[in-house]
Amino acid sequence: MDKKDIDSTKLSAVTAQNTKNERKKRKKLRLNRKKIKYHNYTITLLDEALRCGYITEIEGSRIKAGITDALEEAVKTYTGNESTSVMKETANSLLKSVLFAIDAYLLGINDDRKAIDVIKTNKMPKLYDLGMKQLKLLCYETLSLLAKARSNRIVTPNEAYNKLIDHDITDFLKSYNIATNAHVNSIFDYKTALPVTNYRGIYCVKMIIYYLYCENSFCASFDPNELNRLYQRWCDQNNEEYGAAKVNIYALTYTNALLCDYLKKEHGTLTLTYEDCDLVCRIMDDFKISEIANILRTTSSHIVDGDAEYNSKALEKFIPRLARAIASGQLASIIPIDTGNENTNQ
Repeated sequence: MDKKDIDSTKLSAVTAQNTKNERKKRKKLRLNRKKIKYHNYTITLLDEALRCGYITEIEGSRIKAGITDALEEAVKTYTGNESTSVMKETANSLLKSVLFAIDAYLLGINDDRKAIDVIKTNKMPKLYDLGMKQLKLLCYETLSLLAKARSNRIVTPNEAYNKLIDHDITDFLKSYNIATNAHVNSIFDYKTALPVTNYRGIYCVKMIIYYLYCENSFCASFDPNELNRLYQRWCDQNNEEYGAAKVNIYALTYTNALLCDYLKKEHGTLTLTYEDCDLVCRIMDDFKISEIANILRTTSSHIVDGDAEYNSKALEKFIPRLARAIASGQLASIIPIDTGNENTNQ
């Protein structure tokens, strides 16, 4: 083999090694999705894209400048085109709203790599505008869900529940300014059994209504009079006014329905007595809390009313308190009990 062949062989080997190293480098630079946060999607996606080389430093600077341009649009909207400057606190709030709207559009793409391409090929004010349109669509979807929740509503004297379904959501939507306050949440008096966390703005409100609809769907399988008797028992036992009670009606209903099913009571009944609660505690007297929890999960598989996924998630929230009460023989202290001395007038 002459020198020329040896040099050619070395060159091929070096080229192959470089190719191999490049492949390794590309593998290391895959997007780390754990670093991409949905509650701050645009910024964390941009940071990760810069780190991995999908976006150059020059492109990154242009994109960040574009966010400032979008903020200026929000400031103009906020001031009615009368000024391009606002107080620092207001500017920070407007920036959160701008990024929230852009997040809404990019999250709708449902693909991080495609979202990066969109960021690179579009100006941020345009994405801000597209994001506001996306949020407006979510408002319409929330109204549609609200109509469904109203159609299967619980008939109850609970004022917080009625206010949420009759006024609170529509009042929020009327005052919800997509251009300048898209990220702002609203606090409602009536709480769903599952707390709505990690959501903001219209996403939060839409999820609350979806949860409420799921709860209504479950409660709709029971006689309204049975529901109201259960609610009245809880209010009486906890010295709460029927109109002002701070309790989730679905939580009461599901828990009693679960225990009634465990005791093989007549389908549709929600009535439990002290004797019933004592019987449950005696049957499970020798079980550990973890074993009681598994028994409750098995019993829940018999319940087919409402939304199965929502019921399952709610059960996991109820189980710790319920299992501890059973293990300690104190079930009757947390359950609405039929004492036989009810006031039927509400």
